[in-house]
Amino acid sequence: MTITGIHKPAGVRVETTDITETLLAGVVSHTVGIDPNVEREYSDGLPFPVRNTINSREDSIEFETLDVDDLLDLVGTIGQCVRVTTEDGFEFYLRKQDKCSVTGAAGSVHTKYAIKNGLMIPTNLSVSHRGNATMSARCEADEDASNAGIAITNNNALPSFASNKKRYTLGQTTLNGVSVTDMRSLQIAFGISIEKESADSAILSQYSNISEIGTTITITGVNPAIVAAAGIPVDGKALAHANTDFYLRRRGDTSGVSFEPDGDADHIKFTAAGLAVATTLSTGDSRSATETTLQIYCEYDGTNNPLVVSTGTAIT
Repeated sequence: MTITGIHKPAGVRVETTDITETLLAGVVSHTVGIDPNVEREYSDGLPFPVRNTINSREDSIEFETLDVDDLLDLVGTIGQCVRVTTEDGFEFYLRKQDKCSVTGAAGSVHTKYAIKNGLMIPTNLSVSHRGNATMSARCEADEDASNAGIAITNNNALPSFASNKKRYTLGQTTLNGVSVTDMRSLQIAFGISIEKESADSAILSQYSNISEIGTTITITGVNPAIVAAAGIPVDGKALAHANTDFYLRRRGDTSGVSFEPDGDADHIKFTAAGLAVATTLSTGDSRSATETTLQIYCEYDGTNNPLVVSTGTAIT
């Protein structure tokens, strides 16, 4: 026997309405899950289950991509509803492989997972010194009168996923008006919790709603002086959008060592409000530089989302 069905991730196509389309390339990992909850029934004094029942199922698709700016434009920092009628909404494509072609099989031979009714949220964003930023997102499916969770179809043509060469790395950071230098990494945990409801013994969720957005930002650097009265004291510091920002700096589009000019509108800017605290004053060993870690617990200031993002902006 021979293997005939090897596939690899190809990309994501999202239509949040029937007329708005976003294509996401640069996918580096993914999980398509259905998470069935199986109840095993034991009775009559027998040690074996006499019945297995699927009581619930939570369909979702999660992926990680280098296409950070397009994903941020799509879901922002608080998520995006997927509600369509004539289109497939959220689509994740697998590219069928061909051992005689390094770019995959040709024609309508690929697999598609689609969610027509659901909620798409950002989960994590991370970037390290000299590395490229990646971002993860998840789409959770709801059941409605016409659609039941993830729809699976084979023998699809692939959309025209453009080769995405936009890459972002660490840029400058300012907390409470103080520049944070010597950074090594930046991580955003968007901290979004989804409340899922169902009734009438429906197996799939019928209603998804965001119940909590507890965004935290973790910054690690090699300069312990940031934890000081002029920076972030040991008892923490309140931050506001007006004095707190951090950037992802866009690399040049061609191979080599280059960045887009700071003054060009090509970079990504975040602002945040909340509380900054030092979680680790210093850690390391005798053979490496020590590291200091700060965390920002974002909060709502009455006007702005706790974390605000702007793509296509200059570094100022």
